Amino acid sequence: MWMVILMVMLTVRVSAQEIELMRILENQATDEAGEMEEDIQQWQHLKKHPLNLNTAGVEEFSVFPFITPLLIQKLELYRKLLGNLVDVHELQAVPGWGPELIKKIQPYVTVLDEITLKGGVKEIARTARHQLLTRMSIRKISDEKFTGSRPYFLLRYQFRSDHLQFAVNTEKDIGERIIQTGKGVSFVSFHLAYSSKKGPVKILVIGDYLLNMGQGLVHWQGRAMKKTGLPIMIKRQLPMIQAYRSNDENRFHRGAAILLQKKHWSLGTFISHKAIDANRKLDTVNNSYYVSALINSGYHRTTAELADKHSLQLTTAGGSLTYQHNGFKLGANIIVNRFSLPVIPAEALYRKFSFRGQQMMNYSADYHYTHNNLHFFGEVAVNNRSGLALLQGLMYAVDKRLDLSLLYRKLDRNYYSFQGNAFTESVEPSNEEGLYAGASMKISNSISVDAFVDYYWFPWLRYRLDVPGRGKDFLLQFTWKPDKKTVLYARYRRESKTENLSDDETMAGLSFSMPVLNQARNNSNIPGRLSTSGFITKANWRLNLSHIFSRQVEWRVRFEHSGVGNGKKLSTGFLFFTDLFWSPQKTSFSFSGRLGIFETTDYSSRIYAFENDVMYYSTIPAFSGRGMLFYVNGRWVMSRKIQGFLKASIQHHAEIAEILWTIRFQFIVNW
Repeated sequence: MWMVILMVMLTVRVSAQEIELMRILENQATDEAGEMEEDIQQWQHLKKHPLNLNTAGVEEFSVFPFITPLLIQKLELYRKLLGNLVDVHELQAVPGWGPELIKKIQPYVTVLDEITLKGGVKEIARTARHQLLTRMSIRKISDEKFTGSRPYFLLRYQFRSDHLQFAVNTEKDIGERIIQTGKGVSFVSFHLAYSSKKGPVKILVIGDYLLNMGQGLVHWQGRAMKKTGLPIMIKRQLPMIQAYRSNDENRFHRGAAILLQKKHWSLGTFISHKAIDANRKLDTVNNSYYVSALINSGYHRTTAELADKHSLQLTTAGGSLTYQHNGFKLGANIIVNRFSLPVIPAEALYRKFSFRGQQMMNYSADYHYTHNNLHFFGEVAVNNRSGLALLQGLMYAVDKRLDLSLLYRKLDRNYYSFQGNAFTESVEPSNEEGLYAGASMKISNSISVDAFVDYYWFPWLRYRLDVPGRGKDFLLQFTWKPDKKTVLYARYRRESKTENLSDDETMAGLSFSMPVLNQARNNSNIPGRLSTSGFITKANWRLNLSHIFSRQVEWRVRFEHSGVGNGKKLSTGFLFFTDLFWSPQKTSFSFSGRLGIFETTDYSSRIYAFENDVMYYSTIPAFSGRGMLFYVNGRWVMSRKIQGFLKASIQHHAEIAEILWTIRFQFIVNW
């Protein structure tokens, strides 16, 4: 019993500011949330090597997802007129930078002058930092088709100095073999990168890297927030080239990339060649191979998954030329993707305008301009099949208490891009038109309101939608902070969109196939049926309370309710959990944990919840059915250089009458 009481807790010993940053990620987490590991690694790095407020620009501040381009522009103007800041708290004199925002970033920023390296190799060696990380996890699995062993394993080494960094990591998923016959090691990633703020070479990466262009219409592999409880954050703003040090086996490039800068001009260029997973098939008529689908799961556990591994070669090249001066930016981008085999998706009516062939080309122009409290930004893109895409956004700081955002996008049904990630309803930027409006209002020092509304249309058919569709999405959130230790927020989100309806669902509110679609089907050789469709409405209520009792203890509790229906058939669910964080000040241990229950009618009313984990790792599982969840995290600081982490979790599902469990270990050595 004492062990259960001890393990009702979680996480690492962190500062109040870092808890706040983690809370932002947690509160905005949805099923759409992307890779968070890069952000967490950056925060940990900045704690020891803080960001210089007197030199940082948009790209450097992009690690903080809540800092808008308008705030950065005001800081740059302040520095231009009055000179460098002499203290971090001088930020309060910059319009828009209030005490609450400064408190969030204080551990990660400084006003100290940059240190210029003059010692060559000796100086690089003196400032070098090394990190070795190993992570292992094991969970209950029942699939006997897996070809490999049960444990998950990760090994990563990183070297960093003021200008150089090198990293190599290898990973094996649960059920995979470390050495896969004919396929090599399960997964290996590496890079060597050089960066400088003063020379013409801003960054050079050899090996694996992330590529971000424009507003995501042509290409975007880094963090990309969409519709969340931060309604103002609608703009993509990350460096064009980032060294890659995570474990997603798909969203990265392998080759070389360089970004050159001279005064107001910058030129980035890149080339990449890598093998990717795909479903390769034989055309028996022409006796040639083609690809029917690209595979993005990253799993290679079964014989079928291994057959798809690295079965397609991808070569990517392109560049970006940008001019930026006094709040104005204009860039031109081009990216070319060449596949070793033709991509020919399985024929279906909704895929009539999907990409087919071996070469995909995308061009775009992106821009932004800041005038007083207005920030305009956007991108116009076209592909080699004359598909056009447009995205235009606006951010407006009305005063210190009210911020507004507006975004319009229009993407042709024949527009597509490989690994694009723009601010759209759809996962892929294609076949959509929409208008989004967001507002963030601070009613008083303790009460704030955040809201957005989004109307969108699909000009052509989509997966699970056999007619052109439309939808609307709405969110309203009230946040109350009665004191520095307590935060209570209530959120309501409702979305209605057109989807296919099954035969046993209601006939209320149905829309039927348009004659033009029947004609399109009759005039083409593409098979497919046009199903009855109607509006499916999803609604979520969330109530979340957190309170810091002391420097050692924080408590959180959340209740969330979901409902999905179409006027007659209704699926509902709820999730309740409580978290307790305990970080004793005079010991080398810290803990926290979660205990919760959930129940949903079926999978359609599932509820997502962010879960804290070992350092640099996080999960956002979906809860459905009926059951109970429990997990505990712990951290042990063995010495100044060695730390150990543990997560143990269990889930009990009433439907399957068994307990699912996971245990994860991690050790980090810094020197």
